[in-house]
Amino acid sequence: MVKSPSTLHLGARTVDLRAGVVRDALSEVKLTPVEQRLLAYLAEAGERAVSQDELLIHVWGYHQAVRSRTAVVSACCGLAAHLRERHPRTYVRWADETE
Repeated sequence: MVKSPSTLHLGARTVDLRAGVVRDALSEVKLTPVEQRLLAYLAEAGERAVSQDELLIHVWGYHQAVRSRTAVVSACCGLAAHLRERHPRTYVRWADETE
């Protein structure tokens, strides 16, 4: 397993994954524990696509038989909203979306 970085840089914003904080020159936003784990896992994955089932297992610790993805959608959208207003190129695209 590759370790995720403890700090991410998104333009002028810095994400401290250990503290769970997104900072820029004017503000600081505290991530929820789930958003913090989610962002750390996605940073670890790098450019690799990550499925909702994989997130349920590795971020939430749910068994593979769990099929409710509401928690994943909610957390991803919340995290994207935190980052989008701070970094306009941040987006979420579900793997099962068609172009």
